[in-house]
Amino acid sequence: MKDCKKRLNQDYKLLDFINITEAWLKGFIEGDGCFSTSSLILRLKFKNHIKELKLIQQIKNYLDYGSIIIKTKKILRFKW
Repeated sequence: MKDCKKRLNQDYKLLDFINITEAWLKGFIEGDGCFSTSSLILRLKFKNHIKELKLIQQIKNYLDYGSIIIKTKKILRFKW
């Protein structure tokens, strides 16, 4: 199992350009998106790996609206 996961992570490549269509975007949002509100502002969020930043930029260009905010998680390591 570890070898399989390692191979998947090494071979992971995102195409430089994806032909985004309305149907493709709907499926992507259903799988990887979520909606939220803050101060009555509707938000569409994607929580993906930084490797997929080009894809998120292409989605933003397709929608011709929005902004991209990159947040990272801080990993805490404890020494026992």
